[in-house]
Amino acid sequence: MYYNIPLSSLRTFIEVSRLGSMKLTAEKMCITTGAVSQQIRQLEEHLGNKLFSRTGKKLILSLPGTHLRDAVARGFEDIENGWAQNCVMRPVFSQLVIAAVPVVAHRWLLPLLNSFQRQYPRISISLRVCHPADMLRSDSADICLSLESLPGEQLRKVALWSSEVIPVCSPELLDGRVIEKPEDLLDFPLLQNPYRNSWHEWFSSNGVICQPVSRGACFDDEFGLINAACLQQGIALVHERLIQDELESGRLVRLLPEAVCRQEECQFVSRESSFSHCMVQSFLGWLMTVSACTGHQG
Repeated sequence: MYYNIPLSSLRTFIEVSRLGSMKLTAEKMCITTGAVSQQIRQLEEHLGNKLFSRTGKKLILSLPGTHLRDAVARGFEDIENGWAQNCVMRPVFSQLVIAAVPVVAHRWLLPLLNSFQRQYPRISISLRVCHPADMLRSDSADICLSLESLPGEQLRKVALWSSEVIPVCSPELLDGRVIEKPEDLLDFPLLQNPYRNSWHEWFSSNGVICQPVSRGACFDDEFGLINAACLQQGIALVHERLIQDELESGRLVRLLPEAVCRQEECQFVSRESSFSHCMVQSFLGWLMTVSACTGHQG
């Protein structure tokens, strides 16, 4: 019976069990530490058991991990010997783990990834969509793409592009009404992000001191704000860079184009220890190129 066995993760597990280190395993297998960490985590989820415990800087096999190593190590040794005896060379595929906030992942990165895969066919992309607060909690991501500054030491940050954060809505929501001044927006539902008090800052920047509560739905990511605005649920503050299709098609309209709007950056973030890795540098170089070609480089 076929159980969808994750062979690549098993191979990585064997190397970690031999070396006692994800970093050393990554160096030996020519992949990143984040890729090793993710493969071990996926294998643990698949099996329902923790495979390692940590003693100082060294990883020690758990009892389930020991049983798994004893069960599969000989098989991989036989495979390696068979390949060596037949002088067969395998192509090397490496995995790059990227964490991105949902709106950047879905509205900017994914439509571009085909060109990266054509340029670097031996680099496999693993994309994790998560909230900024979760991006750097573990070693599982090699690269983070965020619209806000990520706290932490020993991080390398590169601005990819910048964009105004502008008020937009569906033209149907206006129903013929004209928005002439910032206070007029208070007559409509204002879509909220509970993690960022963007409306308070926007109104203050545009001279509105008294800000009555304008009830609107809450979304924890800009992806939800954009979709809700398209569905006529209210007015949203979103990055102009990420809604070009909606603006060009007329599904969304920009309100008060002369209003003061802040600029924000999409940042490429990597740990200092991973920044110089050839795959990380290849991805960064590609991102800078596509950002410059579309005229939105920071």
